[in-house]
Amino acid sequence: MCAPRPAVAQAQARGYDASVDLLWQTTQTYRDGRHGNLLRALRGLYDPALRPLYEDLLGADSSIHRIHGRLGIAEISPEGQMELSSLAQIEDTTELTQVLGAAIDDGLLENADLAQVIDWNVLDLSARQAVAARVVGAGGELDPAFYRQALLAGDHESATASQMLQHAVAGLLLAQAGDPQGLVALGELETMGDLDTRQAIQAQAMQVAVRNEFKAAGPWILELASDENANRNLRFAALSVSLELGVPGSEALWKQMFSQTTSAVEPNRLALLALAAAPKAQPDLYTPLIEHDRELLATIGR
Repeated sequence: MCAPRPAVAQAQARGYDASVDLLWQTTQTYRDGRHGNLLRALRGLYDPALRPLYEDLLGADSSIHRIHGRLGIAEISPEGQMELSSLAQIEDTTELTQVLGAAIDDGLLENADLAQVIDWNVLDLSARQAVAARVVGAGGELDPAFYRQALLAGDHESATASQMLQHAVAGLLLAQAGDPQGLVALGELETMGDLDTRQAIQAQAMQVAVRNEFKAAGPWILELASDENANRNLRFAALSVSLELGVPGSEALWKQMFSQTTSAVEPNRLALLALAAAPKAQPDLYTPLIEHDRELLATIGR
């Protein structure tokens, strides 16, 4: 076999040196946070040969390195799953919550494992609710008594933002489980906190609903979208979620809002909502757009 030409050998050496340097950089901590991006890119290779590096990261001082190391090991495992024993080794509650959230987002935990995690009292209620939402959204069932733990009783006006969000998620979970108390709990948000906080919590709750396809919350979301006295941005957010979830009555409401608006901007905004809902919407939703005299709207409708 012929030896590579000097120029080729030099190029290969430079490439090797650059690779080693990049790997070294992933083990360092930078103020601008670049190490997180480097580790995320490295994990994207799904290369089993990186296991020794990931194992070394588990002993790092930085939680970011430990988190990526644990996720990397799970991603290159034969099953492509994270073992509960790996989670149980994490002593810091914040770090455990971060690893758990990333593992859920990346599909590294089975629903059966998630159901067990909910019983870990080391996690705060919000983290356990996030796990429950994932389980229920995937069609699993949990003890409704857990959902009710976060429901607020008594003086709603003094509720904190955190308590309000926990109450809202409890309402979503109960509604999805077929419990009428769920929609009641979601409606009770109207009596909690100041206006800005309340609307922020309602918006967050709607994102939880659409992310987990909690269609049972549809009547509450459509009610927000139909409230002419509500904040305009909140109404549009509710309409968007209603269309995405396919809530009965959402398309009729869209047509009503489109036909009644006197704003020069809102038709464009409504058109974009309809466009985003295209995979699930009925064809006649786009008739008002197609028939519109503004070419942009007609193009979106077609």
